[in-house]
Amino acid sequence: MVRPRSLPPPERDAGVLTDFGRHRLMVYAPSTWKPDKNCAKAPELQLVREHVYGMDGSAPQSVHFTMDGRCVYIAARLCIIEDLLQPRQTYFEGHNADVLCLSLAPKLDLAISGQQEPPGVGSSYACVWCPSYPSRALCRLHCFLDRSGATKGDEVPRHRDRKEGEVDFPFWCPGDRRAQLRGISAVAIAASGRFAVMMALDDKRSIILFKLPACCAKPVTSEVSQTYVIRVPTMVVASGGNICELATTNPFDSERRFRFATLNKTAVKLYEYREASNELVHGAVIFGKAPQQHLNHVAYATEAGHLLMCGKEGRLYDVHGSHVHHSAVLSHQLGCAVSLWKIKGQSYEFLAADTTGTFLLGRFEEDPPAKPRKTRPLGIRPQVAERFTLEQLPAKPGQEFPKGLRPKWRSLAVNERGLVLAASEGHMLVIFDLGLTGQRRCIWRVVQVGHKVEAWALAHHPKIPGLCASGDERGVIHFWDLEQRKPLLEKTYRSDQTVHRLEFSPEGDLLVLGQLGIVTILEFPSLQSVHRRRVSFVKDFRGQEGEVISWIVFSNYADGEDSRYLACACWDQNIYLFRLVWRTKAGHKHKGSERHREIMYRGTLTGNSSSPTHVMFTADAQFLVSNSTDLSILVWRTGTGERLHCLAAVRDMPRAGPWRNIIGWPVAGVWKKSYAQSDVNAVCQSYGSGGQPDGDVLAVADDEHMVNLYRFPAPISLSQGRQQLGNQVL
Repeated sequence: MVRPRSLPPPERDAGVLTDFGRHRLMVYAPSTWKPDKNCAKAPELQLVREHVYGMDGSAPQSVHFTMDGRCVYIAARLCIIEDLLQPRQTYFEGHNADVLCLSLAPKLDLAISGQQEPPGVGSSYACVWCPSYPSRALCRLHCFLDRSGATKGDEVPRHRDRKEGEVDFPFWCPGDRRAQLRGISAVAIAASGRFAVMMALDDKRSIILFKLPACCAKPVTSEVSQTYVIRVPTMVVASGGNICELATTNPFDSERRFRFATLNKTAVKLYEYREASNELVHGAVIFGKAPQQHLNHVAYATEAGHLLMCGKEGRLYDVHGSHVHHSAVLSHQLGCAVSLWKIKGQSYEFLAADTTGTFLLGRFEEDPPAKPRKTRPLGIRPQVAERFTLEQLPAKPGQEFPKGLRPKWRSLAVNERGLVLAASEGHMLVIFDLGLTGQRRCIWRVVQVGHKVEAWALAHHPKIPGLCASGDERGVIHFWDLEQRKPLLEKTYRSDQTVHRLEFSPEGDLLVLGQLGIVTILEFPSLQSVHRRRVSFVKDFRGQEGEVISWIVFSNYADGEDSRYLACACWDQNIYLFRLVWRTKAGHKHKGSERHREIMYRGTLTGNSSSPTHVMFTADAQFLVSNSTDLSILVWRTGTGERLHCLAAVRDMPRAGPWRNIIGWPVAGVWKKSYAQSDVNAVCQSYGSGGQPDGDVLAVADDEHMVNLYRFPAPISLSQGRQQLGNQVL
């Protein structure tokens, strides 16, 4: 039998010192609990990713169609492959940091993705992979500086970090030095699958070119069994200047040719790799008399190598060779443009989008005469034939586009059926039909809608299955349907401050917002404000008033009149207590009495010497237990606000809801030796088979971006758990 460190000897009724990371704290086990030899073992359950909500639409040309009718986009460390009609996803997980760029060779069903520099030891790399079989990469592209020379005899170099199924291609010597790339801003892969290129964020703005193994030059027909690791590139060229924001491959190239274009703030450069002489020839686009603008998009348009370029001031350029032949101002600001060469039998030549959310269909035509009597045209220029927004388009049921939304489109992709995949800076992804192949122009599906900035708060509705809300640092609250796996576009709330915490009431009729020293209570689903109170008046060095509301929790019923307590923990070292009471209001002459809810502020619970982070009520709502950043556990009586000086008073009391405090006897074993006192951010006990918060699994989120699963309770020090990356789970 294993005795946990947190258990006192049976004959003594006292707490014991338990390790919480590098600290020791007195905790109490329930008097009726008996140690179990299995409680320190890892649970049999494990996390399975069900669906990813949100995407990164800030990178230009980061969404693509595959040949089998799916779309590919990026979110955090993942590359997501999703069906067009159904919310069915598969994932490529070969990166160890956030993915910054993505490109596709659709004829070979090949994708290449590049990442930012990972935290700690290591450098950025790119992966070549197949969207149909994304379980592992075909190639992983690093950049090492070759200083070692040839290998000795028949010796085959081995790399100490090589994982199972990885093969060095070509042979590589351990004496080579890794180049610190600081991230990869753009990638491109040849249409033939023989070459790939990535643009680094180092001081030299390096362009790194690779020859790929033969397996990349033919379609993948089964799951990938091994990954070729290329550490020494074919060529490294220092481009200098500004950061490369976009790289696009000429999709019409033959097997022996590799041409690509790059875009930065001031120039578009054209590159061609000549394999026979092993040189990379390049030149810049010449604007001539056309005024040069800050450019934000470039795409290949025809088999002859013509380009479409977008300027931020609304000018669209048509580039032949390396010279601008035609240009015209089409809008106030253009975000992106794409050629419609894939769609046969239609009269439009390009589709562009401006920063106000308007789409422009057009063609290259002769200008009308300058004067009525003149017949000589002024030249061929881009002409807009039709303008429309997604608000004007009919939509399939449940896919209506919200009114008043003006997304800044950054990426466009068009397939042979006339379907358009559009991504915006606001992390919105939409699929719609242009109506150029006999179909009606309409919205097929709003695939993703994400927060524009970091999301800090998340709350699940207690009554409506699958409904949850999330809030971000701009004060925007989005709602999600987890059962249908879609965003609820028609319901959005905008506050005037960052939303740090969200919580639904147990009945689901209230939504509480924790902000910068302010507690806001909204009715749900109307989202009408019923109570707003500033509770923290502390000012920082900038004169900004209020501290962060870090935790919000409702109690069970406190009496027979269905009243509840609401506790809000704040970084100013206080906990603010409210009471929600039902009152009966006498009606008018022709109207009966009505019950209404009254929200009363009860006072402040003091005594913490550091910021409280988590709060939990006992089941009878008579006591409140808090955790703080200095690993303190404090207990108060909710009726009087009196602070108790002994934790043993609540050791046998059942709690309200699942266990969510990060410090206490049931979670002592989840604290690793490497943890500092702030490394565990959140814990939550699972729900049982009857829907009650009495499950036997505990989820733990930490500063290492991990979600760990443990058995509940986990009182034995250094209990075993199952670990998975947090930003690959959500």
